Parts: sequence; structure tokens; C-alpha cells
Amino acid sequence: MAEPSKLEKIATSAISNVTTIANKNLDMSELLNQAREYDKNNVVSEIPTTDINGEYYGTYSGSDSGTFNIRLNSTTGMISGLLQSRNYNINLIISGNFSADGVVQMLGKGSAGQATFSGHINVKTRELLGSWSFSGVGTGVFKGQHE
Repeated sequence: MAEPSKLEKIATSAISNVTTIANKNLDMSELLNQAREYDKNNVVSEIPTTDINGEYYGTYSGSDSGTFNIRLNSTTGMISGLLQSRNYNINLIISGNFSADGVVQMLGKGSAGQATFSGHINVKTRELLGSWSFSGVGTGVFKGQHE
């Protein structure tokens, strides 16, 4: 007679376990007590997801520095706002989009050219972090917070 295959051994073992469990009388109150004890010792606190919709204010730094104010519209997933440069005394109109998981893509356009912004919003703390690049000016980072 041939040696049982690996699959046959697993199936035989599983059937044996099911039969053993089925032959035991389950005490529901004991199971409930075990579940309660497990729950007391393994508390999992879920932090509710925060809506990232609304106004964000922040600063940017690097080759240039300044401030920005943007508005996120969770209905449309669109971003609009204004950036003000301290070093070059220019303003850029910001537009872009974001996803529900907090990924942000923005463009800043003005008389001096166009800047790109890529970042992420922490959906729990509503903190906005990312990097920027402006042709002819340079690169840097930005940080903002929900107001």
C-alpha cells in the first residue's frame, strides 16, 4: 500500500480534530468567561478617522520660504488656496486634489511660474507634510495643520 500524500495526511488530521471537538461538551458560560477575560487583557482602542475636509494653514521652507492657506473639499476631492513667498514677494494660486487616505498633489501658479507640491495628510492628526519644487527657485518642504 502506498504512503498517504501530504494532502491526505492534512485532511485526516483535520477530520480527527473536528471529531474530537464534536465529541466534547462545550460549556458556553466557560467560553463566555474566557472571552471576557481575553477582552480585559487585550484592549484594542480604535481611534476614529477624522474628516480631513477644511482649512489648512502652514509654512514652507528650503530654497524659498513663506506661508500658505488651502481649503480641502472632501465632496469633490479638490484643493484651492494661496501661497505667499517671503523671499521673492510673490503669490501663487494653489489648486490640486487629495485622496481619502490623505495623498495630496498640488500646483502653485503665478507670474513667476509654477511650483509642484506632493505630500500627505495624517488623517488622524490632520497634519499636512510634504515637499515642493519650483523651477528656477529650488526645492524644500512644507508643513501645515487643519485650522
